[in-house]
Amino acid sequence: MKTASKAITELLSHGMAYRIEKIVEKTGFKKSTVSSALRELQAAGLVVKEKDPAFSYRYVYLSANAPQGFGISRRLCELNNILRELRREKNMVHA
Repeated sequence: MKTASKAITELLSHGMAYRIEKIVEKTGFKKSTVSSALRELQAAGLVVKEKDPAFSYRYVYLSANAPQGFGISRRLCELNNILRELRREKNMVHA
C-alpha cells in the first residue's frame, strides 16, 4: 500500500497544481492525512504551496521538481533567474 506522501508525490509529478480537496479525492486518503503529508513534503522542499490564481483565499500545491515551462523544473528555473540577475549586476559593475 502506498503512503500518502508517495501518492501525493506521484500525483504532483506531472506538473499540475491541485487544491487539497482534489488531492484528497484523487489519492483516497483522509484530509488530515493529506494535510500532514503536504506539510512534510513542503518542509523537505519537494512540494510548493502557492495562492490559487482563481481564488486568492485558497491555495494549490505543486511539485518543486515537476517540469514547468519548456520542461524545466521549478528549481532550475529559479536558479536560472538568480544567475541572470547576478550576470546583470556584474555587467552593471563592469560597465
